[in-house]
Amino acid sequence: MANEPRDKTLAEEVENLKVIRGDDKIFTVNISNKENKTSTDLTGAVIVMTAKKRREDLDVDAVISLSVGNGITITDAAGGQFQVKIPAADTNVLEVRNYFYDIQIDLASGDRQTPLLGMLDVRGDITRT
Repeated sequence: MANEPRDKTLAEEVENLKVIRGDDKIFTVNISNKENKTSTDLTGAVIVMTAKKRREDLDVDAVISLSVGNGITITDAAGGQFQVKIPAADTNVLEVRNYFYDIQIDLASGDRQTPLLGMLDVRGDITRT
């Protein structure tokens, strides 16, 4: 699947994602400061993506849990860019349905932001080999 770039400011942005069950989902996120349009420095940042059946589910019950070094790669810290890869092994075991997801960033400054959230739409695949 093609890498889909997303430019986001550090403010809550609703964006629904689609993935075919059993496929990798790879996308790049570019984070910038909404007020002055400068890139947000991700040096030392902790980035987490979580997907759940219900918003109120505990994080330990998440169907997808990614972090830096485990599905999330900071590709340009000074430029505010990172890549998310939801591996096929994770999507292969999901039910065909919508899940709630978000991406949360804890910056080295101590600020916490959620630049992306929305629904993860898992669609059924035809080929199951």
